[in-house]
Amino acid sequence: MEKKTSFFREKTFENAHSREVVYRERFPRKNSFLNTFSLLSCGERWRKRGNEGVPLPESLPRKKDPCWLLEKILSGTAVLESEGSRHILKAGDLFLLPPFTQGDLFAEGEMPLVSRFLRIRDNAVMAGMGEPLAVKNAGLFHFPEQDFAGDLVEKILEIASSGEPETFSSPEETLSLLCYKLFYLLSRRKKTDAGESRFELFLRHLAATPGRPHTLASMAEWCGVTPRTLTRLFRKKLSTSPVQYLAGIRLEYAAMLFRKETPPPAVKDVAERCGYGNVPFFTREFRKRYLLSPREYRKRGKT
Repeated sequence: MEKKTSFFREKTFENAHSREVVYRERFPRKNSFLNTFSLLSCGERWRKRGNEGVPLPESLPRKKDPCWLLEKILSGTAVLESEGSRHILKAGDLFLLPPFTQGDLFAEGEMPLVSRFLRIRDNAVMAGMGEPLAVKNAGLFHFPEQDFAGDLVEKILEIASSGEPETFSSPEETLSLLCYKLFYLLSRRKKTDAGESRFELFLRHLAATPGRPHTLASMAEWCGVTPRTLTRLFRKKLSTSPVQYLAGIRLEYAAMLFRKETPPPAVKDVAERCGYGNVPFFTREFRKRYLLSPREYRKRGKT
C-alpha cells in the first residue's frame, strides 16, 4: 500500500524477518543545491535475528550509493559491520555512514531491533560538515542524557509523513534546516567526545578487531601503558583481565558467525577469523562459555 504527501510517498516493505516504513522523495532531483540539505528518504525499521540475510529496499548503503546514512537505534542490540570494522550498538546509539561506504546491520539477541533512519544526498555542505564526523568508516555517537538527536530525527519523520511543517516555510525548507541542525549537533558532540579516554577507545578497538593477533604486550602498547598498568585498569573498571576480556569478545564474535552466515562456516575457519590458531583450544573455550561444542552450536543455532 502506498500513501502520498506533498513531497514524499510512503511505502511499507515486509517479510518474515524485517519490516520497513519508508518515506521517499516524490520528485527526486539529480543534483541538490550546494547550500541546502536534501532528504532523499527516511523511515523506521524493525528487524529480528535470523539466519538468512533479508535485504530490503532501504538497506544500508553500498559502494555506489552517494548518500549519507544516519540511523538511530531505538531498542534492541545491533552489530554494525562496515569496511572491516565491527561495532556493537544499543538503544541510544546513533551511527553515520559517509557516501559510497559498504555497511551491514544485524539484529543481535532475542529482542527485535527497532531503528529510525535518514538518507541525505551528498553535496559540498555535507562534505564540509561530515568530514570530521567519520571515525574510520563509521561515525558513532551515544546520547545517554536528553536525546536532542533523537528528537530531531523524530521531527523529520513527522514532517515527511504528514507533509506539514511547523512554520510557514515549505516542508522542503524545514527539512533542510532540521537536517542541518542535526549535523551541527553531531559535529559539536564529536568535539566533546574527542577527549574520550584512551581506555574507552581501546575497548572499541578490541570489539572491532577480534581476529587480530592481540597480546597483552601489544594491547598495552596500543594504550600507551605497561602490561601491569593495563591489567590493573581492567581489574578496576571491568573486574576482569585484558586476556579474559579479549577471549569473551572473540567467542561472542564466533557465536555470531555461526548464527549469521549461511551456510554456517567451518569450525576451523571461524577459529582463525576469531584469532585462534589452535582449533582444539578454541573448541574447549567455546564449550566453557556456551556449554556446547562449536559444531553442536552451529547445528542448533542457540545462544
